[in-house]
Amino acid sequence: MDELARASSRGSGRSSKTLVKYPDFRLVLVQMKANTVMQEHRAEGRISIHALQGLLRVRLANEVVEIPAGQLLALDCGIPHDVEATTDSAFLLTISWPKGVAHE
Repeated sequence: MDELARASSRGSGRSSKTLVKYPDFRLVLVQMKANTVMQEHRAEGRISIHALQGLLRVRLANEVVEIPAGQLLALDCGIPHDVEATTDSAFLLTISWPKGVAHE
């Protein structure tokens, strides 16, 4: 994760590395500096966000969910959300698309 931390200091305050990549499944390690935000977006597949270090705040349409290290949040397909690192943070992002829907 040290390499990712150095990369995140350039530009956006976040960096990522794809660990597993299949047409219907991704596992991505993401690091974010404190006070960095990934603006509202959505994935067409189901996702999970597993906090490895730090504290993440995920804003959904009607609630805000805090994810401390060791905790996991799962979201269904297409749910708009943004992610904020309140401290230097790292998480595993898992994306799984429905069978027959491939992504590059």
